[in-house]
Amino acid sequence: MPFTTYHLASGLLIGFLLRKYVYWPSFLIATTIVVDIDFLIYNIIFWRYSPHGYLHTYLASIVIGAFMGYLIYLTRAYTHSFFRELYLAYEEPTALNSILGSIGGWALHVFMDSLVYTDIKPFLPIQYNPLYVGYSGIYVLLDVILFSGLITYFIHLYRVSKSGNSLVSKLRIGFLMVLVGLLAVPMGLCGALYICGDLRSWFYILAGEFLVLLGLGLVTQALVILGHFSRVKSWITLLLVLVAVILFNILEVLHNPSDAIMISWVLSLVISLLLRKPLRVVKLEFSKFSISIANLLVVAVFLSAFVVGIPLLLLSLLLLAAKARNIA
Repeated sequence: MPFTTYHLASGLLIGFLLRKYVYWPSFLIATTIVVDIDFLIYNIIFWRYSPHGYLHTYLASIVIGAFMGYLIYLTRAYTHSFFRELYLAYEEPTALNSILGSIGGWALHVFMDSLVYTDIKPFLPIQYNPLYVGYSGIYVLLDVILFSGLITYFIHLYRVSKSGNSLVSKLRIGFLMVLVGLLAVPMGLCGALYICGDLRSWFYILAGEFLVLLGLGLVTQALVILGHFSRVKSWITLLLVLVAVILFNILEVLHNPSDAIMISWVLSLVISLLLRKPLRVVKLEFSKFSISIANLLVVAVFLSAFVVGIPLLLLSLLLLAAKARNIA
């Protein structure tokens, strides 16, 4: 499952339960992002279709996972404050809990993919997958993991942040809701970007759209209270989101996904431009120069029409959530 919300949710859920024993960020990074790099290696570099390669093995989880965990430990001076702002960590990692987190997260990713894909060889050099069940046999379990992981994290986020600045909490939770919503919507789309048509697909679409709308509502409300955004612009922003959602769904029902995506993209670009000024204070700093995350967000939305901007868009929202304190 390359870069899916299932892996994010499982990393949030299992990582939360093990957070006293492993470094949660290492666990989450390994299970969500790193393992699926082999999808890019095979398909983009070698031009050979293979969704799962040698990284989807337990041997890789031990060897490369341990190396990655140690690398995260070595970079703790630069990354720990970022994870702390997202309430994924409090104390700095030790070499041991960072390595254990990375190995555990990697192994979890391999296990989940082994249940639904026949091309995986988790026990390499053994050339078959004895763990295969099939997606139809466990999709309910995957949905339970998905919702449990996301709900667990948002409850955790609310509990630990409610004693602090409420506006910072609204901004942080709002940006993360938008991020999760954008990840959920594609789960209801099939080939050629049509909505699959069953109730489960529509649930993902509507739930994702609701999260985006609710998240932007929290963000704009906080910006209005802080005096960074006018109430009129706030309502215009939410109205544009609502129009984008309605038109997207109508055009998808009419089997016109290209127009649905184009209209959503144009309106999203307008929304990012409206938010650019109130968010301009948030910067990503590198020694002698800095980058405005608001500008990065606009560029990411523009490039999302060409797909390459989608990871940048998700990263921009994550950075805005982590640096919400700078806005307030």
